[in-house]
Amino acid sequence: MVILFRKHCCHLVVASLLAILSGVGFSALSLQQHIAYANFYPDPSSTGTQADLSGTNLSGADLSRTTLRGANLSGANLSGTNLSKADLRAATLSEADLSGANLRKTDLREGTKLDGANLSKADLREANLSGADLSNADLSNANLSEVDLSKKTDLTGATLNGADLSGANLSRNTTVTPDQLTTAKSLKGTTMPDGTTHS
Repeated sequence: MVILFRKHCCHLVVASLLAILSGVGFSALSLQQHIAYANFYPDPSSTGTQADLSGTNLSGADLSRTTLRGANLSGANLSGTNLSKADLRAATLSEADLSGANLRKTDLREGTKLDGANLSKADLREANLSGADLSNADLSNANLSEVDLSKKTDLTGATLNGADLSGANLSRNTTVTPDQLTTAKSLKGTTMPDGTTHS
C-alpha cells in the first residue's frame, strides 16, 4: 500500500506517521517503496521542533530528495542511507551514525548540527555544508570534494584522516587547523583558509 502525503497535509497525520517510524527499524529498506512523497515541511504557525526521529534506525534506507528540514535525527542510525539531494537544512544530526551514507548534493546549510556525528566513508561530494556544525565529527576517509566548508562551518576537533578535500572551499574558515589538514588524503585544488589554492 502506498501512502501519499502532500506538502499541505494535516500535521496530525504526519506526526502519527513519524511516531510509527520512530519505533521501527528500516535496515536495508527503501522507504520510497512505502512513501511516495514524504516532505516534512515546518509548520509556519508552530515555533516548536519539527519531525522527531531521534534514535531511529534508518540504516540503508532510501531518503534521497526527501525534505527533513529542521528534523531531529540526533543519535539516529543512518549508516549506508541514501540522503542524496535531501533537504536537511537546520536539522539536528548530533551523534548520528552516517558512516558510508550517500550525502551527495545534500543541503546541510543553516546551522545543521552534525557535532559528534560519524561521517566516516560518507560521500559528501558537492554537498552544501556552509554554516554547519561539524565539531568533533568523524570525517575519516569521507569524500568532501567540491564541498563548501567556508566561513561559519565549524570543524573544531573534526577528524579528517584520509578525507578527500580536493576542490573543497575552506576560505575564511578559522576553526580548522593545519594539523587537521595534513591528515587529509587530498587537498588538490582546495581553497585554503587564507584564500590560496592548494596545488
